[in-house]
Amino acid sequence: SVFRPKPDGLVDALTGLPGAGALQDHLDREFARSRRYGHVLTILTLGVDALGPYNKAHGQEAGDRALILVADVLYGLLDPRIRFY
Repeated sequence: SVFRPKPDGLVDALTGLPGAGALQDHLDREFARSRRYGHVLTILTLGVDALGPYNKAHGQEAGDRALILVADVLYGLLDPRIRFY
């Protein structure tokens, strides 16, 4: 099981991954660092396609479990030196 930090407003309570607040804080810091050092900043966003129809067919709890599974896989791929919050 993946470590899930205690939800505190910066962490998504369902997935344990950084939430919108953490993302904004992190982007602000990275944009400033990019400008300061003249580095290129690359941003990757991911979405889960067809979650609405999946929830409709299998129920909200199954959709939540699918999101948690996706989050666990993505979290496991992160370099442990990367911190978002």
